[in-house]
Amino acid sequence: MNFLFLFFLLISLTFSQLKFSFNDSTTGFEANLLAYPILNYATETRIGYGAGGRYFYRSIKEREFSTITPVLLYTQNKQLLINIDFDHYYEKSHIYGKVTYKKFPTSFYGIGNSSSFDKKEKYTPKLLRLNLNYERNIAKNIAVGMGTEIQSVSFSEFDSLGVLTQNNIVGLTDNFISGLNFLATYDSRDHKFNSYSGHFTRLQYQLFDSSLGSDTNFSKFLMDVRFFKKVGKLVFAHQIMYETSTNSTPFMLLPRLGGGKSLRGMSVGRYIDKNLFYSQLESRYRVLKKYSITGFVGFGQVWNKSFSDNKLHPVYGIGGRMHYPGKERLTFRADLAFSKDGNQIYLEINEAF
Repeated sequence: MNFLFLFFLLISLTFSQLKFSFNDSTTGFEANLLAYPILNYATETRIGYGAGGRYFYRSIKEREFSTITPVLLYTQNKQLLINIDFDHYYEKSHIYGKVTYKKFPTSFYGIGNSSSFDKKEKYTPKLLRLNLNYERNIAKNIAVGMGTEIQSVSFSEFDSLGVLTQNNIVGLTDNFISGLNFLATYDSRDHKFNSYSGHFTRLQYQLFDSSLGSDTNFSKFLMDVRFFKKVGKLVFAHQIMYETSTNSTPFMLLPRLGGGKSLRGMSVGRYIDKNLFYSQLESRYRVLKKYSITGFVGFGQVWNKSFSDNKLHPVYGIGGRMHYPGKERLTFRADLAFSKDGNQIYLEINEAF
């Protein structure tokens, strides 16, 4: 299909959405409901289509909007995603998380920072996931809390002579994991879906243990840091991500580089290992009221025992944005990204970070 035709078709369908608003001046309750078809594209999935929405609501005008965001997506590569994100705010706390079902045929390139792009192997995981967290504010923009992570994973049959089975990887049989999340967050962003200014940092420690019902005992630590700065019509955005896991971490929870949100230009899960670091920098320039252009660069690495700054994998790219008017800051994103393996195209809703 001609790329330009697909691009304009995606825009027209994405922004052919229904919007409903409700305001009760007596109680102060305010709500907005967006419902829209989804038609996106990525090199790994080809064309994806489905439906999505976002429900914003709050009972007090001064309070942050609570949200419920459902997505149903099916792709030409027979990949299925059903996901519901939610975030409910109280006066000094909030509950957030997601429920996910995913059946996603995916490519595996090997374990480590030097895996070969040409030696990929297909596998199909089926994932059912519940993530639920509670955080309470302890100071301005600072919250701490805890939660739970539950996943049930199964796989299609593997090639007995394939790369996956020959690597003796933990967690390639059907498995159930259950654990606790411990969280600390600083968030001064002006908008949680499409930030123009502010700072976000989240530290997360995950503990999975048989005493909590998990088939495997392991732990993980994640650090996500984001900065946003607006100068005139230009928004600078920067993200730093660090993730580390213990030796017995199951395959599906190992840190991985690549995809539409972590280093565009790489295939999804291009590099996998026990530890991960990446950084990506983006500039977004508003050309017209509804349109902006974007340039971005990034680099990252996975490793087993030691980090090496001369083994970073760079990516770069350009993109365009179409902005839907309203406080929701809904954005249609078109990116062309490059890495040493080639280029990737992304047509999606909302910014990468």
